[in-house]
Amino acid sequence: IILVKTTPAYGRVMCFNGGYCLYNRCICTEGFYGSRCQYDRDECATDNGGCEQECRNTLGSYMCCCSQGYKLGADKKSCHEVDECADHNGGCSHTCVNTAGSYECRCLPDHRLLPDGRTCLPPPVSSSVARVSCDVRNGGCEHHCQEQQGR
Repeated sequence: IILVKTTPAYGRVMCFNGGYCLYNRCICTEGFYGSRCQYDRDECATDNGGCEQECRNTLGSYMCCCSQGYKLGADKKSCHEVDECADHNGGCSHTCVNTAGSYECRCLPDHRLLPDGRTCLPPPVSSSVARVSCDVRNGGCEHHCQEQQGR
């Protein structure tokens, strides 16, 4: 609690946290209460402070927060879903699909998604003309890539 004392003049009551004395009684600023405005009011305790998702009490006030994948609206209370696919296709090499609070990358048919969750690898070519090698993105392997004859 921030204690700001006002000098008692002529026997007046001392009020804290920005409160002021009127007729020997403290008038508290919003966010504080008590006979001398010495207590912080927890605005989140009633109706979640009016916040749609999370309410965080602060000294003399409060703030609304949103979960990951959401952003705080202009009213500073509501949360709006973020479309991650709108920004550079979400980093996906093929298709980005927006979901509630997140997104996922999907590949074209016969392609497979690499462990990075964003890069799609084309299907291996069955002829000996071209095939996936360990030299290109570790062959799409998550761990160690080892090339074998005839595969």
